[in-house]
Amino acid sequence: MGLNAVQRVVGFLIAGSSLMMLPPVLVSLWYEDGTAGMFLLSAGILLLAGALIYLPVRHATQDLRLRDGFLVVVSAWLALVLVGALPFLLATTPHISYVDAVFESMSGLTTTGATIVTHIDNLPRALLYYRQQLQWLGGMGIIVLAVAILPMLRIGGMQLYRAETPGPMKDHKLTPRITETAKALWLIYVGITVTCIFAYWLAGMKMFDAVGHAFSTVAIGGFSTHNDSLAFWNNPTVEVVAGIFMVVAGINFALHFTAWRRASAQPYFMDPELKVYASLLAAFAVIVSFALYFTGTFDSMSASFRYGTFQVISAMTTTGFTTAPFYTWGGFVPVLLILIAFIGGCAGSTAGGMKVIRVILRRAEREWGWLDKAPALRFRPVPKRRIRWLTREEADRLLETLPEHLAEMVRFTLATGLREANVTGLEWSQVDLDRRCAWIHSDQAKSRKAIPVPLNEEAMMVLHGELGNHPTKVFTFRGRSVTRANNHSWRKALLRAEIADFRWRDLRHTWASWHVQQGTPLHVLQELGGWSNYEMVRRYAHLSVEHLAPYADGLCDLGKTSTNLAQSGNLAMRGRSA
Repeated sequence: MGLNAVQRVVGFLIAGSSLMMLPPVLVSLWYEDGTAGMFLLSAGILLLAGALIYLPVRHATQDLRLRDGFLVVVSAWLALVLVGALPFLLATTPHISYVDAVFESMSGLTTTGATIVTHIDNLPRALLYYRQQLQWLGGMGIIVLAVAILPMLRIGGMQLYRAETPGPMKDHKLTPRITETAKALWLIYVGITVTCIFAYWLAGMKMFDAVGHAFSTVAIGGFSTHNDSLAFWNNPTVEVVAGIFMVVAGINFALHFTAWRRASAQPYFMDPELKVYASLLAAFAVIVSFALYFTGTFDSMSASFRYGTFQVISAMTTTGFTTAPFYTWGGFVPVLLILIAFIGGCAGSTAGGMKVIRVILRRAEREWGWLDKAPALRFRPVPKRRIRWLTREEADRLLETLPEHLAEMVRFTLATGLREANVTGLEWSQVDLDRRCAWIHSDQAKSRKAIPVPLNEEAMMVLHGELGNHPTKVFTFRGRSVTRANNHSWRKALLRAEIADFRWRDLRHTWASWHVQQGTPLHVLQELGGWSNYEMVRRYAHLSVEHLAPYADGLCDLGKTSTNLAQSGNLAMRGRSA
């Protein structure tokens, strides 16, 4: 792994991030809020810290591999979040602890939109601007911006770009060179932001608010310069502008680039992901609007459509802007708004969620028949844990070291194979001593199916010993029911018995293993244990090999025959040569 190259990129990014402190300085000087020195101090700290990391490895020149890219992205994001908290920490009004400052910085750079600031309107103008700027930089990604300038460091940026960019577009370049791709994305991003700024300004916002809300709208972040968010203006035109640009920001930026390069809107109408994205937005907007009207939340259909459509767009694009307290709306609407946020926008956009492209891929495979198989994430399989069971000798040793009440429960478990909860919760109403059987109700069984439990001599002896101890519960301790058997006494007994790596649930494995070793068929064992799946029983099949012995012995006879034939052939060859 090219750790030197990784350190070099991270140091460069931290030093370069000092530049993001300069615009707030200008804002502070313009509004004379007295925070310019704080931002200049933050810039100096970032520049010094970045230089100390960068200079020792400034001559490292090597391409980044994919795993290096992941390491850079994780390291850089964490570092930028930590240093990005400096202005919040240094601010005197309001006083914010470092933990809260890191939270605010993390929320901004990840465009989450959550905040710990309670009186946003009272913040200094420069600090307000800085919050909005954090979201804007995090929207397209500081890392993608860095890819555009990595050639100055003579470091390849493709792996860094792939590690940062979400969705299917990470493996496709919009231009022949990856740095040109990053520049193209940021030019589109800046262009949409500038357009959004002027749209907000024309809709009635002051320029400061227009810039701040354009930053958080295009970044799909949701930070606002006012406590009431967009409800502060109560302006339908402002809401229309916000809705349009939230939708635009939720579209794949590669699609914006293609439309811009071709000077045509045709790519938008040809993109299947965009069609599904728009259809979902329209469908949910209609559902929510009608629900608000018919539940009497709003008096008119126009008001229901206005507030319902805006909140659907804000929720599905994961922006988080609000124009009304939707959590007070009746019916299913608040829950629906939360659920559609999981869908999110298109891949390659600034929106969060699972992305619409994943929905399309699943439908293309399962419903439309366009794909034989949808692409899926492949995870390294988790090794299956070996079945742990006790020998007869180990079981006897364990029973000798257990307290009497636990020893009886273990004996009953080894005789019946019941789970811990079924043993501790067993009641006399579930036992028929005359018929030598017990049963576990369906609501008590893991498979949600009732389990019949035949009682052998060992189980009957345990039950007869428990008679009269409690009116309802079978297993008790000092007159009280036992709620948990896997306790401190159980673990101490295991230590005394010198039995390692053994849990209470392994008593059930032991019971099943003993059954298989004595010849119980697997289908019978499945019914005895109440397993709903035959594959759950097959894990014990290797413990019974007697029925396979005749087939193994057949190879022994075949080996003798083959040896005799080979020897006869050798003798014949010798006779001919003689």
